[in-house]
Amino acid sequence: MNLQEENCPSRPPQELIDLLPKLAKAHINFFEHRVEQLTDLIESLIARIQDLKAQIVKNSSNSSKPPSSDGLKNHLVDSQVLHFDETGMHTKQDKYAINAFNILPEFTGTAIHDHWFTYFPYKHVQHI
Repeated sequence: MNLQEENCPSRPPQELIDLLPKLAKAHINFFEHRVEQLTDLIESLIARIQDLKAQIVKNSSNSSKPPSSDGLKNHLVDSQVLHFDETGMHTKQDKYAINAFNILPEFTGTAIHDHWFTYFPYKHVQHI
């Protein structure tokens, strides 16, 4: 056997081989515990999202909230004429923002706006 073979054995030491099952089990235990933690976190976040969704739809007609809590949105949606204009702020995300505020999708009156293409899919609105 030459010096190079002694310094680089082809097989790891037996002590290391004997430790491998214990190390593997420790890794498995760690990841099983972490999966449990993350599952609990996900479940709590889902429950929180459901609670928040339930709160969002509450207003004076379906809860004990006063009419003043209904906010400006209902007043705007019930208007006959609204002005919409985001000049200088147009992005590819406009449709998502418009839908998130849910004013134009529910509005049925006359919309005065800058003729940005994002407004025109709302066919139930008269566009000026």
